[in-house]
Amino acid sequence: MIFPPVQLLTSKVPEKLSLLIQLLKNRKRDFELFARNTKDKNLQVTILGLAQDANQSAVELIAQVQTLGRMDIVNAAFTRHIKQSPSGNEGIFNACESCLQSLLSAYQSIVNEHSLSEHLQRLVRLQLKRVESGYVTFKLLHTHSLDRG
Repeated sequence: MIFPPVQLLTSKVPEKLSLLIQLLKNRKRDFELFARNTKDKNLQVTILGLAQDANQSAVELIAQVQTLGRMDIVNAAFTRHIKQSPSGNEGIFNACESCLQSLLSAYQSIVNEHSLSEHLQRLVRLQLKRVESGYVTFKLLHTHSLDRG
């Protein structure tokens, strides 16, 4: 018996993946901008780590989506980023926290989609855990800097 091909990406999943890739690219650039505008080396290193994670996650998702033959998802992921960085460490902390929360929301909206392939679902879950870990590290640094200052 011949079975019809399985639709790997149905409903709103392609749109959500495209938005997630776009958001990751945007956040990478935003984090780099924030890191350039702080003199606090610990904050700078932490923010650059967030930028690196966002870039790695975007590259991994793009590669996985390409293996599924869905270049339309990758091509739809246009980029936009913050043009002006907030000033002062507190402004940078707030902007980074907002960026991290937007990433968490995007991942949470897609992580339990049943139409994702098993491999893509594992990848999204792993990336969500990395963002959560980065968020916790970032919050600890912020708490530590408040205690010092």
